Amino acid sequence: MSLLNPAPGFLRYPGRALNYKTIERKVEVIFNNKIVASSNRFILLKEENYAPVMYVPRDGLFFKFMENTKHSTYCPFKGKASYWDIKVCDNKIENAVWSYSDPFDEALIIKNHFAFYSDKVSTIKTY
Repeated sequence: MSLLNPAPGFLRYPGRALNYKTIERKVEVIFNNKIVASSNRFILLKEENYAPVMYVPRDGLFFKFMENTKHSTYCPFKGKASYWDIKVCDNKIENAVWSYSDPFDEALIIKNHFAFYSDKVSTIKTY
């Protein structure tokens, strides 16, 4: 199979593994006593040298608490990430949420999914 948008990171580091797993469990992300995201499923990414990350589907986010920022980062395995602040009442955390709107082919599973920095939000709970 030929990839149309391959991740350059795998060419340089062919042994690198990113393991994605769809989990059918409820997840809630809480900040300042408000649920800012909730879904009955999420994608768990286990990546070498990093803590596992939960990616919540777009339809699980409450965008009334989100503000898009100009901040972006680049991952040679996933692509360009865009960021959002979370604002609840007068409390705001900058660049707490990120997403890959046009990920490389190997990371297409996380397209339209959003991740949260666990050290910036109050709680990420699964049930």
